[in-house]
Formats: sequence, C-alpha cells, structure tokens
Amino acid sequence: MRRGMLLTLASLGIVLVSVVGTASWQARSISRLETQAVDLRAEAERYAPQIHLVKQLRSKKSDLEKRLGVIHQLDENRGLRIAVMDDLSSALPEYVWLTSFLESESTITVEGAAFSSLAVFEFMVDLESMPRFAGVELSNLKRASQGEDEVTRFTLKTRLVGG
Repeated sequence: MRRGMLLTLASLGIVLVSVVGTASWQARSISRLETQAVDLRAEAERYAPQIHLVKQLRSKKSDLEKRLGVIHQLDENRGLRIAVMDDLSSALPEYVWLTSFLESESTITVEGAAFSSLAVFEFMVDLESMPRFAGVELSNLKRASQGEDEVTRFTLKTRLVGG
C-alpha cells in the first residue's frame, strides 16, 4: 500500500513539475511575444511617415493611370471622329447644311436645314449607305422661314458603328 501511495505521489510530483514547467515556458513565450509586439509597434511608428507617403504615391499613381486611360481612349477615337465628320460632309447633298452636331455615347444627332424635304431624304439615304452609321431616323421635320427663304429644318439621329 505504501508502495502504491509512493507511486501516486511520484506521479503527482511529475505531473506537478510538468504543469509548472509548461506554465513557466508559456509565460516566458507570452512575455517574449509581448516584447516583440512592442518592438514591432515602435518600428511601425518609425515607418509611419514612409507608409503614409507610399499610400499617397499609390493614390496618385491610380489617378494618373485613370487619366492616361482617358487620354489613350481619346487618342484611339481621334481618327474615328475625323472619319465621322468626313462621312457627314461627304453625305451632304447640295443645298443642305448642318447647324448642330451632338454625339452622346454611340448616338449622333444632327440638326440642319435644306431647301427641300427631298434633299433631307437624299441625305438620310447617303448616311445609311455609309458603314459608320446605322439606323438613320428622322426625328423632326418642319418648314421655317430663314430670312426671305422658306427652308425645311430637320433633326436626324443615327447610331455610330464602331465608336
């Protein structure tokens, strides 16, 4: 019985030493980690101005990239806009003139005047035959006085293909 008790006490002693040793080791680990955390916070504070500068530079870089994208897009479409104006000019019959041009997304609206509605129809047919324009629609046609002359004022809408 004595031997059983000694074995139990020895086992309890070993467990107690293990628990105390583990607790001591964990306490040292926690202390070491807390020291490291304090050191890292201090280092982060030292680098705070550089971190702030990097964030500002990233923001400026993003803004510049957006602006360059817009410029690149405008540059790509520059030739198209010249071709559109050239096509509009080529499609204009005699005695028809444009008074307004508006492009919104891929829709072009032109206003103008002509000495006859037949000339407006001819302009519509010529526009429709060009590959850059689709769905030419007459949205307004009315007679009006311009000085001593009677003219036909019109508004056309068309979709820009490839723009």
